Amino acid sequence: MHEIAPYIAIAVMIKYGGERNALHACLFLILIDSITIWHNSYLVIDNPLLMISFSLISLIFARLSLKSSVLVISSYFAFSIAYFLLGLEDKISRGGILDSHFYEIMYGLLIMLVLSVTYDRMGGIKLRTDRALS
Repeated sequence: MHEIAPYIAIAVMIKYGGERNALHACLFLILIDSITIWHNSYLVIDNPLLMISFSLISLIFARLSLKSSVLVISSYFAFSIAYFLLGLEDKISRGGILDSHFYEIMYGLLIMLVLSVTYDRMGGIKLRTDRALS
């Protein structure tokens, strides 16, 4: 189940998300997933430098999505904060509190990203409808 969740999220965002936001979010998930597979650390990510680099990648994608809604940008910032805290905790001690809840944190952030991208598109559709009526 851990391996298929990002691909389900990508499919949902492509289907229901806005064009540019969905593209950014899909590229973000594909990049994070491919780096994780390349480092052969899919089940447990215990490399603090990898987590810090994921945090920087999240900030880069937050910068790329500045023209989006605050909700989309905040989901990238949430990813960045989570990766930074996980990397910092791994640097300080192995097997900390956050490590035992890694998948719950990441799935929560993944759901937040998918909902923000689809909500952003729905907000754009709603605004276009309001402009057409006036």
